[in-house]
Parts: sequence; C-alpha cells; structure tokens
Amino acid sequence: EYIFTAKILGQYDAPFVRCNACGFLHCQNPFWLEEAYSNAIADTDVGLVARNMLLKERLPGILYFLFDPKGRYLDYAGGYGMFCRLMRDIGFDFYWMDKHCQNLLAKGCELPTLPDSITAVTAFEVLEHVPDPADFVQKIFFEYAPRALIFTTTLYQDSPPTQDWWYYSFETGQHISFYTLETLKALAHRHELFLYSWGDMHILSREPLSGWKLCLFRRPFFTEFATRFAKKRMRSRLQNDYLRMKARLIDSQSTCLNSGTGPNSEQSQRYDGHA
Repeated sequence: EYIFTAKILGQYDAPFVRCNACGFLHCQNPFWLEEAYSNAIADTDVGLVARNMLLKERLPGILYFLFDPKGRYLDYAGGYGMFCRLMRDIGFDFYWMDKHCQNLLAKGCELPTLPDSITAVTAFEVLEHVPDPADFVQKIFFEYAPRALIFTTTLYQDSPPTQDWWYYSFETGQHISFYTLETLKALAHRHELFLYSWGDMHILSREPLSGWKLCLFRRPFFTEFATRFAKKRMRSRLQNDYLRMKARLIDSQSTCLNSGTGPNSEQSQRYDGHA
C-alpha cells in the first residue's frame, strides 16, 4: 500500500509503501545508500554517546542472566566501537564489525575471520537501515550461528506516523525501514524464531528464554539491579586488552625495523636528510 513520497537527502523523491498484513513500512528502491553512507555516522546522530551509555546499563544483566556471562558476543554494525569497548571494560567477550564505519575505540577486537561460536549478536539501531529485514535476519543466523539476535529499533503503532516523525530522518537517507510489533512477529515466524519485545528492546532467539526472568527484565528496577550484580561478578578485560595491543604495537615496530622500513632505518635517514 502506497503511503507517501518523501524528499530524501534533500533531493530524491522516494515513495514509501506499507505491508497491509504486518505493517512493515519501507522505501522502495533506495538507490542513494552509497551516498548516504559516505559519512557512516550521520551528523544528526548526536545521541550516539548517550545511547551507548544507556545500553551499557541495560545489557549486562540481560547477557548475564538470560545468556552466558562467559559467552562470545558480536556487536554488528558497531560504529566507532564504543559499545564493544564498554562491554569489554565490564568483562564481556565482545567483538566488533561494521562494513561502513572505522573502528576507533575497539581496536584489536575485530571479529576473527573464522570465529568460534557466537552466543548472541547485538545490532542496535540497525534494522531501520536495512532494505530487506528478512534477508538480514537470515544472514545473521546463517553466518554467525548465534543463539539470539538482540536489537533495538523504535516501533510505530497502528497507522504510519506523519512525515514529521523524527525517526524517519529523511535528511540523512539512512533510515529506510520501519516496523510494528506485528512486523517483528512476522520476521520471527518466517525464520522459526522466538520473539521477545519490550519497549525498543527486542530479541529473536532460536530457543525459548526463561519466562519469569523476562518478566523481571520488563521492570526497570530489576534491570538496574541485574546490571549492578553482573558488573560486580565480571572481570574487566581492559588490562588484558591493553597488554595485547601493546605487544602487537611493539611487534609491529620490531618488524618495521627488521625489514628496514622503521624510523631508524637507512632509508628513513636518507629521507630525513633530504627534508
């Protein structure tokens, strides 16, 4: 069903259509995505830091009690690496990947080429960016074989919001897909997954999660308690990550010196002499 036409990136007219069955609202043929991602983090995303700090207070308890405190986790489309770094600082074995953005804050924590089993994949504020959510979910569970996909996206209720809804973000051209709870239920049904949703937090899981624990996590005070408990029980990876990166840097410097490309090499001295 055709809903409206919006001006994207201030120059492209794009029709938005909605599925009458599940409410999935999306843009047809988003040909401008390469242009939109020339700057991976949109200038308007001023809430990036606050969002990561909030998630840092919500996720530890969920991972500790619903999944595995010793598990391996992947932050998919992890941006600058802030959330990955925060979770490793707490003690969770988190890794990063993002095909659009440079890893600035979680260096050395990139996902290995052939990773061991992944307990869960996190994808915060990602699904509104993907043109085909069914394909995205299939890819996550096929490529990484996690127990669950944990994600956030803001849902709309009933009728599509008017064009002044802030979440559309037409000026950035990056948000192209929008969901209702029925959309997420349809995704879960299609891939034979279990859906758990409260607020903007959603989980697609291969197996049922504990019902009574989920009921507790719907209460903000329990989430706060669970996170405090998890933080006290976890051991930060900060020092080990520092030592690992220090050793990597020293090894890289030694390799440069041995190959004659370091700052003290004859080649560098000749170059400095001509400066």
